[in-house]
Amino acid sequence: MDEYCDFSVRVKKFNGMIVVTLQGEWDFYARDALHEALLASDANSDVVVDARSASFFDSSALSELLAFFKRVTATGRRFELLIGNSNLERLLKMTGLKDLLLPLPDRVAFLEEHVPAG
Repeated sequence: MDEYCDFSVRVKKFNGMIVVTLQGEWDFYARDALHEALLASDANSDVVVDARSASFFDSSALSELLAFFKRVTATGRRFELLIGNSNLERLLKMTGLKDLLLPLPDRVAFLEEHVPAG
């Protein structure tokens, strides 16, 4: 592993949905790993992308999340994004995607309570 691989992704089933857990820095170097993990997720389930343990996102990682959001919601499934203390919330605000990608506050509270972290 080289100096740029400071990320991990895990895909698992939880209560009938797919949870994609992201940790570390999500930038250009991690984009392919994110793309592959998202493509491999179950096509027939609602999806939660848990980025609470991620520390950084750049526009290439955000682009992958947006493409995945479109793929999931085009088939009538639910896409929900949990964010932590990274720059992702600021990036979502700057791009106008916050209301599109983040669940409503009551749903965030439910997911944070029920989806196991990391």
